[in-house]
Amino acid sequence: MFEQAYSFNQNISGWDVSNVTDTIKMFDETEELSDSNKFEIHTSFSSNNNWSYVWWESYCSESAMRSFTWMVRRKGSSVSAD
Repeated sequence: MFEQAYSFNQNISGWDVSNVTDTIKMFDETEELSDSNKFEIHTSFSSNNNWSYVWWESYCSESAMRSFTWMVRRKGSSVSAD
């Protein structure tokens, strides 16, 4: 979908991807997609079993993961970055 959209840098984590069946190459070569947007997208889209990107450790900064952990804990849930 965004393959080779070199300057794409939007947070689309609010999109409903529950019926998406193929995410392979969806974000390939989106060179300007920020770590922050990758983190938000990954956090949202990874609930879909067809999500094909492993951005948690590769693109999500340590401070973003700490911030996300704090937000989840604040809501009374638990999360692990492992």
